Amino acid sequence: MQRLSFSLFVDAVRDREAAQYSILAALKEIHQHFRQNCIYPDLTDIIEVHQQTLDIFKRTKEVDNALPRTLSSIDLRNLTLLYSLQHSQDATIESIKELLEWSLPHVEMTLEEGKIIYDFVDENCQVIPVGIIPNYQDEGYFIVPDIQNALYAIIRYHVTVFTGAEDKYRALRTRLIDIIPMNGIVSDFRSVKLDLVKQFPDLPNPAVYLCETAIEFPFAETLFPVAKRKLLCSIANNTIH
Repeated sequence: MQRLSFSLFVDAVRDREAAQYSILAALKEIHQHFRQNCIYPDLTDIIEVHQQTLDIFKRTKEVDNALPRTLSSIDLRNLTLLYSLQHSQDATIESIKELLEWSLPHVEMTLEEGKIIYDFVDENCQVIPVGIIPNYQDEGYFIVPDIQNALYAIIRYHVTVFTGAEDKYRALRTRLIDIIPMNGIVSDFRSVKLDLVKQFPDLPNPAVYLCETAIEFPFAETLFPVAKRKLLCSIANNTIH
C-alpha cells in the first residue's frame, strides 16, 4: 500500500475518484496501524500532509486577496462592500483545491487519533539521569526498554545543531550499540554506565539517561521515537522530566 503523501493529491488532475480512493485507503491503513499502537512513520507522514494542506489554503487565499477585484454589490446590513475577482481559476488548481477541502476532515480525524497515542506514551514515560550528568550532554548514551521483548536497548546518541532560515534546530542521531536482557540487570544502571566507559574510552565521563516506562507498546514504531523526542527536549532545556 502506498504511504500517505502529497503525491496522492496531485493524482486528482488525472482522476479525482481514483485519488479519493487512494487517500482513503492510505488513511485506513494508518488507522489500522494506530489500532496496533504503531504511530511511526505514519504520524510523521500525516502531520506533513496536514501542514502542507494548510499552507496551500493560506497561500491561495493570499493570492486571491491580491488579485484585482470589481465592486459587485453592497451589504447594507453589515455595511460592507462585496467584490468579485477578475480572473478565472485554472481547472487543475481548482481540482486539487477541491480534493484538499474534501480530504482535510479525514486527515484531521486520523491525525487526532495518532496524537492521542503519542500523548499517552509521552505522559507515561520519563527520562531520568543515570548517576551524575556532566555539563557536556551533546553526546552520551540512552537506555530504552523494549518491554514486549523483555530487553533494554543501549543507544549512543549525538546532538547536532543546524541553522535554518530563521532559527537554530537540534537533531538527535542515534546508534544501537548493545541489547541487554531485562533479567540481566539486577540492581541499578550505574554498572551499565561503568561498562560503557570501559568499552568506549572516547567518552570517559558520558551523560547516560534512562527511559522509564511500564507500557508495552511497539519499540521501533512508537516507544523509541517518542523517547528520542523527549530526550532531545530534555537536553535542550537542560532539565530532565
